[in-house]
Amino acid sequence: GSGSVTYTGGTVTTMASCTITVDVTAASPGAYVNTSGPLTSSLGSSGTASDTLNVLNGELGLTKMFVSGPILPGGLVDLEYTVSNLSGLFTATGITFTDDFDSALPGLAAVGLPPSTPDGGDPCGMGSTVTGSSVLTLAGGMLAPSSSCTFTVTLLVPTDAPDGTYTSTSGAVSADLSGVTVTGPTASSDLTVAFLEFSKAFFGEATPGSIIGLEFTISNPDPVNPVTDITFTDDLDAVIPGLEALDLPVADVCGAGSDLSGTSVITLIGGNLGPAGSCTFVVSLQVPATAPDGTFTNVTSILDARVGGAPVMGEAADVAMADITISNALEIPTLSQWGLMLLIAMLALVAVRRLQIG
Repeated sequence: GSGSVTYTGGTVTTMASCTITVDVTAASPGAYVNTSGPLTSSLGSSGTASDTLNVLNGELGLTKMFVSGPILPGGLVDLEYTVSNLSGLFTATGITFTDDFDSALPGLAAVGLPPSTPDGGDPCGMGSTVTGSSVLTLAGGMLAPSSSCTFTVTLLVPTDAPDGTYTSTSGAVSADLSGVTVTGPTASSDLTVAFLEFSKAFFGEATPGSIIGLEFTISNPDPVNPVTDITFTDDLDAVIPGLEALDLPVADVCGAGSDLSGTSVITLIGGNLGPAGSCTFVVSLQVPATAPDGTFTNVTSILDARVGGAPVMGEAADVAMADITISNALEIPTLSQWGLMLLIAMLALVAVRRLQIG
């Protein structure tokens, strides 16, 4: 517990040596030159001994961030890393870490390596490399004191990825600082996966023999990846026998080249949306004269598409549904208070006239 060490009374025989070890602590990081007093013995003075103690504390930093989202299944997403040498004294060499993408989302993998950097050079110092697919590895990184490196890796989201948010956590970063192996923190970031948003709604007064509207909306939540070959069907006859679409087919309802067709079964093929794009289209429906009273739920098929050229099959939740209410009842108008008073007055007047005539 003292700030100094004293050694006395030692004896060493001819051609022999002894080693004394003392544990020390330091209050703050830095480079401390430690010089002993002179070593004296029966043979005289051997002079002093010196060495430098490098005290390290939190010298390495690591962050990662998915730069966009949500991402479609089958889409590409950029993941940006920043490694920092927080030491103002020592160069960090042999910087390394790993990142297991598959542990966060099975099938998530890096593509198109080597990664991109702001200056187009090696990812983290001359001679550094980034390799792997489902498990990414940075090796051979080197950073001068108080400097950092940033590089971006592109990942491919698996086409069967369920909707949800996935936390991706790297291994700890480590490096050599002045001959000492230093371990820094891990890094985490959330990846959100979401398929196309799909909704529908009936509008207009639905009575037997009437014409009503059915509006569909499809939206792409992904700000980066386009989607093509959007497809679904809607069986109108299964909801109300005889319910049919009018004035179809119609082209380009959801992107150039798309087509909406059918009568009792509506089919959309060839839909396409750009990043963060959406489409809305309306179909006129003929309600059959024999339609019964009641509320009926209309459900489409699962929405399917292609992302990056690969087929993506929607989940069971990727449907659109809406209720249609058919009413045959005739509404009987009601009289307001003033109307009722007027009716009573008119009936009284008629009664008076009849008495006069009688």
